[in-house]
Amino acid sequence: MSARFPLRLKFGPLPAFLRTTAFGVALVQAALFSGFVILLLFVVYRVTAGQMLRDADIAILEEIDRIEAAFEDRGVMGANGQIIGRAAIDGPLLYMLTQADGWKISGDFDRIPAPAPPIIGARKYVAFRYEADTLGAPTRPRDARGQIVRLSEDYVVMVAHDLGAGAQLVRTITRATWVAGGLGIALSLALGIVASQAALRRLDGLYRTTAKVIGGDLTQRVENADGRDEYGRLASALNAMLDRLETLVAGARQTGEAIAHDLRTPLTRLRHRLESAQALSGPALDEELEEARREADHILSTFNTILRLTRLERGERPPLQAVDLSALAAEFAELYAPAFEDQSIRFEAAIAPGISGKGDPAFLEQCLANLLDNALKYVPAGAQVRLSAARRSKTEVELALSDSGPGVPAADRARITERFVRLDASRTIPGAGLGLAMVKAAMQAMGGQLLIEDGLPNEAGIGLAMRLVLPAH
Repeated sequence: MSARFPLRLKFGPLPAFLRTTAFGVALVQAALFSGFVILLLFVVYRVTAGQMLRDADIAILEEIDRIEAAFEDRGVMGANGQIIGRAAIDGPLLYMLTQADGWKISGDFDRIPAPAPPIIGARKYVAFRYEADTLGAPTRPRDARGQIVRLSEDYVVMVAHDLGAGAQLVRTITRATWVAGGLGIALSLALGIVASQAALRRLDGLYRTTAKVIGGDLTQRVENADGRDEYGRLASALNAMLDRLETLVAGARQTGEAIAHDLRTPLTRLRHRLESAQALSGPALDEELEEARREADHILSTFNTILRLTRLERGERPPLQAVDLSALAAEFAELYAPAFEDQSIRFEAAIAPGISGKGDPAFLEQCLANLLDNALKYVPAGAQVRLSAARRSKTEVELALSDSGPGVPAADRARITERFVRLDASRTIPGAGLGLAMVKAAMQAMGGQLLIEDGLPNEAGIGLAMRLVLPAH
C-alpha cells in the first residue's frame, strides 16, 4: 500500500506594501487595463483584418465561380483562358492551374502551397506567404489568402488574394497594441508599488503615534495633519480625538484629585461626629446624629452632581421644548428676593415679557438656581444683583444674572467652569466647586452656552455677569 503525500507549497510572508489597499487597487486597475487591451485588439482586428479578409473572400469566390463556369463550358482550355485573361489585369488576385499531379499549366506560382481537396467541387481555404518580384527589386515576402478547388479528377485551380500592405498594417497595429498594453500593465503595477510604499510611509506615522499613545503618552500627535487628502483628514481627526482624550483624561485625573481633596474634610468631620456620638446619649446624641446626617447628605449631593455632570459631558441630551423664560425668571425672582434682602443685597428684576427659548425646564431651573445660590454666597452686603430675561437677536434669547460684587479676573473666568475649581478667595465658603461646571454642561446639552462677562460697576471696578444663552423659540 503506497502512501500519498500531498504537494504543499510554502511561501514566506508577502512584503508589507503588497498587502496594502493601494497595491490591491493597482492590481484591479492592471486587470481592467488588460481587459481593455484585449477588447481593443478584438475591435481593431474586426475593423481592419476582419473586414479585409471578408472582402478578399468575396473576390475569391466570384473568381472561382467564373473559372468553374468556364471549365464546365469549354473544359480545361476554357478555365485556362479565363485565368490568363484575368491575370493580365493588374490587381490583387493571383491564379494557379495545375494538373492533378501538381504539374503547372498556368498561373502566378510554381506550385500550389497546399494539397487539393480530394472531392470534385470541394473548396479548401489556405493562407500562405510568397516571394513577390517587383521589377528587379529584391523579393520580399507577402501575405496571401486563397481557395483551392478540384475541378475534376485531372485538374486543380487556386485563386488567391494578395493581402499586401493591409496585412502588414494589421500586424503593426496589433504588435503596437500589445506593446502599449504590456507597458500600461507594467506601469500600473509600478505605480501601485510606489503608491503603496508611499501610503505605508505615511501610515507608519499613524502606527508610531498610536503605539506611543497606547503606551500612555497622550501628548503625541500625528504629523502632516493638513487635511488636504484622505490621510490628512484622518490625521486631523485622530489629532482632534487625541486632544479630546487628553482633556478627558486630565479632567478625570483632576476630578479624582479634587474629590480626594474637597471631600476629605466633610468625610473627616463625619467620622469625628460618629466617634463623638458613641459617648453621647439623649438629646445630645440626636443632635450629633442629625449633624452627621447633614454631612452625609452633602457628600451624597456632591457625588450625585458628579454623576449627572459626567452623563452630560458624555453626550446625554435632554428632550428640548419651548420654555417661557420670562415666567421662569419671574418665579425665581420672587423666590430669591427675600434671601437677598436678608443679606442686605439690593436685588432687582428686569424681565422682558414674552421671552421664549428652546431648552429643558428642569435643567434651566437647576442652572438658574446654581447662579442665584452663587450670588448669595459670593456677593457682599450692599452690592447689587440683577436678574434679567431678554432677546439677544432674532435667533437667541438669554437669562442673565449680573452683580456689582468683587467679580472674577478675566484670566480665571474660563477656569471657574471646570470641575472642583474654586478660587482662593472662595476657599473658606462651603461648596464643592461643581455648580458652574454643571451649568456649562447643561447649557451645552441644550444647544446653548454659558457666557461669563463683566457685570455691574462698583467702587473697586466691575462685577460679574453670567448669561445663559439659548436658541429662541
